Amino acid sequence: MKLASTLLGGLLCSAALALAPLSAAQAQATGKNLTIIIPFTPAGAVDNLARVLGQELAKQDKYATVVVDNRPGAGGQVAMNGIKSAKPDGNTIFVGHGGAFVLNRFVYDQLTYDPDRDLAPISTLSKAPVFLLVPGDSKANSLQDLITEGKKRSLSFGSPGVGTETQLAGEVFKVRAGIQGEHIPYKGAGPALIDLASGRLDFMFDVLIGSSAFLQDGRVKVLAAASDERSEFLPDTPTFKELGVDGIEFSLWFAAAAPAGTPADVVDELSQDIAKAMNQPHVIQEFAKVGLQISTSTPAEMSKLIQDDVAMFDALLQDKNIKIK
Repeated sequence: MKLASTLLGGLLCSAALALAPLSAAQAQATGKNLTIIIPFTPAGAVDNLARVLGQELAKQDKYATVVVDNRPGAGGQVAMNGIKSAKPDGNTIFVGHGGAFVLNRFVYDQLTYDPDRDLAPISTLSKAPVFLLVPGDSKANSLQDLITEGKKRSLSFGSPGVGTETQLAGEVFKVRAGIQGEHIPYKGAGPALIDLASGRLDFMFDVLIGSSAFLQDGRVKVLAAASDERSEFLPDTPTFKELGVDGIEFSLWFAAAAPAGTPADVVDELSQDIAKAMNQPHVIQEFAKVGLQISTSTPAEMSKLIQDDVAMFDALLQDKNIKIK
């Protein structure tokens, strides 16, 4: 078997698992040719997840090749339209974060796909806490420093794109903290982190899998955890609530889906294969090092998660001051 990539330069960040070379005997094996479409550029959290998933699936005898296909743009719509038009035969799947399944329906007046009608949920992959990050040389050394600056001038903040949970976190932060801010969307977390590290952005919300390398070398620093309690991954980082700002509680989840119409038995088999791939002890251990918890599910459990999040975000966005369009 072999693992291929449509972008030869798309490598995992140093904190994540590296793709091991596959043997000639594996490359000659016959089996399913699987394409994993993702909605972001290389080097972000979704790209890292997809490549590790691909590596682990490629070890299973039924997969001859696994290709990761990066299709960034339009808040995930480019990638979603790719999966929407793919044959429902189990040979093409989508891997993305919850925004593509949930938030986009609140963001776009004319969404080019229907998250409920065009997708067949397969399995969640993982979940991760969200943190507030600033440049390593930022004068803001605390949440209060950033809030004070945000009351004086409009701060710029980045995200992997319009309609992502981390954009929403930034918008909610603006309202809850009473600061000024302008959202700058990117085609993935990787490019946004580069601009944050260089000082072209004032802050952003992100998970550790994409930002851990930046944190380790001091290019960015963390000010607060967007969770109801301190994260086991950064136990010394206080929560927003501890620091006097309520209502900033976000976590990202990542998941896989097939085109609608994919036979239920094929979807179930993919779900089982993904669970086997992601629950390998070395995968769990390596991703835990960068703040990501492996969390797979059945198709039915993923469907319920989507429904629950739709209801939650619908309630949150009743506040007209929170804008994500």
